[in-house]
Amino acid sequence: MAHMALANLLRTARAVACVVWVAVSGLYVPGAHAGEKIRVTFINPDKPGNPFWDALTEFMQAAASDLDIDLQVRHAGGGRFSASNLAQEILQSDPKPDYLVYIPQVREIGRTLQAAEAAKVRSFAINTDVLPEDKILVGAPGDTYKYWIGHMFPNDVQAGRDLALVLLRESRAKYPGKTAEVIGVSGSRDSAAAVDRNTGLESAVSQFENTQLNQIVFAGWDPQDAQLRTAGLLKRYPQTRVLWAASDAMALGMVTAARAQGRTPGSDVFIGGVDWSDAGLVAIAQGDLVASMGGHFMEGGWAMVLLHDYHHGRDFSSALGSTIRSEMQVIHKGNVLSYRKSFSGKYADAIDFRKFSRVLNPGLKKYDFSLKAVLNASKQ
Repeated sequence: MAHMALANLLRTARAVACVVWVAVSGLYVPGAHAGEKIRVTFINPDKPGNPFWDALTEFMQAAASDLDIDLQVRHAGGGRFSASNLAQEILQSDPKPDYLVYIPQVREIGRTLQAAEAAKVRSFAINTDVLPEDKILVGAPGDTYKYWIGHMFPNDVQAGRDLALVLLRESRAKYPGKTAEVIGVSGSRDSAAAVDRNTGLESAVSQFENTQLNQIVFAGWDPQDAQLRTAGLLKRYPQTRVLWAASDAMALGMVTAARAQGRTPGSDVFIGGVDWSDAGLVAIAQGDLVASMGGHFMEGGWAMVLLHDYHHGRDFSSALGSTIRSEMQVIHKGNVLSYRKSFSGKYADAIDFRKFSRVLNPGLKKYDFSLKAVLNASKQ
């Protein structure tokens, strides 16, 4: 009996020493339990069938599988209130997830953060910035809400600007010396992504000589609405040669409108969008679209990598900060075929997401989530 008591005492002492060592080394994260799968719930804001959100979810699921994360995907079905209500339901469930990943909803982000705080569930926001009026109330991750540990979203201003510059250069090359007249079709007025992309478009026009921005309209991300609005704009501004869209789906609606008025995309009118959608890439290969900005669908996978490392004691904020801006990249006719070859079929399953973890690869000095790194991270 004395031997058993001594053995138990030694085991307890070793366990306490281990916790103390990890805490002192700055690696201890409350809630991390060895041998248990990390439980993550992702709120997909739409219903299944949306090309962009399906691609983001597929990439995220592949990463979760590689990193031994128990990922649950819940679909909100569209609308900021439905997404916010679903967050409340998840955060009041039993058992709760270890982490909640979600898209910040306008005027609802505070409600979600308050619920996560009350439930003591760490949350990580992706894909969309917080609008200024909401940012006044919620601040940045860790400011007002300590369970809000990170926020990753694309640099939409840069994406809108870079897309516009590609289209303007194409117009200038085909029509040197001519004024490049521009129309823009954007998403929704309450979308931070749409607002920022519009800002990028306006910035590009202001810095590009002999350019005129005729009008920007909102089409609510709807390709049919984009088509109808483009038809009206082309009649109002018949000299327009650059058609800028805040999404690929709307850009394709603009292609249809332009053709209906006898215009030839890629020849006398230059159209581009955002998202790297399958349909958009086909249109680039065929010459209907000039370019698409994208890559931000990968943020779901990168969130899995960062949460994995955080849960295992390596806080990503020391390397990246708690607010992380991802950069979109351009796909055009010159690189579309190589991209489609590498990202065809179940491409995400061929990526070894373990290679991106700094916990699993202690020699990594920084996180590298570039397209080049993804293409070089295939499973052997």
